[in-house]
Order: sequence, then C-alpha cells, then structure tokens
Amino acid sequence: MGWEPEIGGRVVAGDRIDGRIMPVDDRFEPIDIHVKRTEGVTITFADDFVAEFNLVALRLRCPCAECQALRQRGEDGWPRPSSPIPLEITTAEMHGAWGLSPTWNDGHATGVFPFELLRQWADDEGERQDR
Repeated sequence: MGWEPEIGGRVVAGDRIDGRIMPVDDRFEPIDIHVKRTEGVTITFADDFVAEFNLVALRLRCPCAECQALRQRGEDGWPRPSSPIPLEITTAEMHGAWGLSPTWNDGHATGVFPFELLRQWADDEGERQDR
C-alpha cells in the first residue's frame, strides 16, 4: 500500500515511503549557514548555490502567524513603535533539520524560516535580477 498525504501534506526529504527513505534535494539542503548579527544571513546549499539575505528583508518576510496577520492588515512586522533600531539578530538556531529560527533584538522569536522557502526567495530574486 502506498503513502497518501493528508490534506496539505507533502513528502519531505528523509520521510519514509513504503519503507524507502526519500532522497534529500540538494537545492534545499544547507551545508553552511553564516549569520552576521548586524548584516544578514548567508546560506550555502548542497548544490553550491549561495543565498544572501539582509536583515530587514528577512524580518519583513517573517513567516510566523503574527507577522502574516500584520501584513494582511497592511502593516509591517518591523519596525513596531517600540522596536530598537538598528535591527539585529541576537541568536539563531536550527529548527530541526528544515529551518532557521532567529531571535531578533526586538524580542521577536516565533518565526521559523524553512530552507526550502529561503531557497525559493533567493531563486525568485535571481530571476528578477536576470530580467
């Protein structure tokens, strides 16, 4: 019997399907993550693609529910009235093997940035620059 995803489910690298482990897609597998607390994040993926993200761009695109709700209301997640300026990452940790979880100097720490999403953003930005 085959694997059937739940509604909205997806197969992730490392998942088992019919006893087989799904291969890791090199495009989404980070091999090096460099966080410059006052500048940005650089990720090198297993296919040697290097993606660079500045702090403000990351903070404004935070994927957490709170920031998504603010964007839906036409508001920015940063800066808020009490936000320290300049923006900094105080800590950053791996969230499992699939994402990066930064803590910002404004105390915000609920956004997990999946590597697949970060790669998609970088690819999309590259396509815009190529035009």
